[in-house]
Amino acid sequence: MPSLIGNHRISSIFLEPVSLGNFAVIIAAWGLSKRRDEIKEMVFFLLAAAIMITLSDSRYGMITVAALVVMRCLPLHKANIWMIALPLISVLLLLFLAAFFGANIATVFSAGFL
Repeated sequence: MPSLIGNHRISSIFLEPVSLGNFAVIIAAWGLSKRRDEIKEMVFFLLAAAIMITLSDSRYGMITVAALVVMRCLPLHKANIWMIALPLISVLLLLFLAAFFGANIATVFSAGFL
């Protein structure tokens, strides 16, 4: 979000702004794990994570928190058994990307296509 705060990233108790973005993901995950009757706590943690992600300009944090929110909103609480396969699916996806793009994967990520 360079248009919001320019090229400056905030400093924090963490060594790098990236660490603050990763910490914000943990805070958001903690907030999303709250029960529905604890909605005020959930909103507090999500807002705190959003502020930390914005100030540290963490693209990873923004994408990960968005994925966590989508997973929280999906009605999958009755069928959690499919989540056992998620690590295997992730590894297979990474192997597919490596096989498909080969040595050019670094240029794909640096160009911002994915």
